[in-house]
Amino acid sequence: MNDSSEHVSERTSVNGSVFTYFREVFAEMRKVRWPRRKELVADTLTVVGLSVVLFLLTYGFDVLVTRGLQAIGIANG
Repeated sequence: MNDSSEHVSERTSVNGSVFTYFREVFAEMRKVRWPRRKELVADTLTVVGLSVVLFLLTYGFDVLVTRGLQAIGIANG
């Protein structure tokens, strides 16, 4: 086992150092740069927009394949 995994396993043992682990987690969370509202809205709109585009592409492909299979008599419809 390498040094880093041994170090982690020592800190997370049940001997009371679990509290040390969570204290370190909270200390690291304070260092995180959280997105501003404008960034969050822009990122959310991007994800929703891409989801809609991918849905439409998938739906369109499904319709084309279904109609193609119906045209050659493989699928019922």
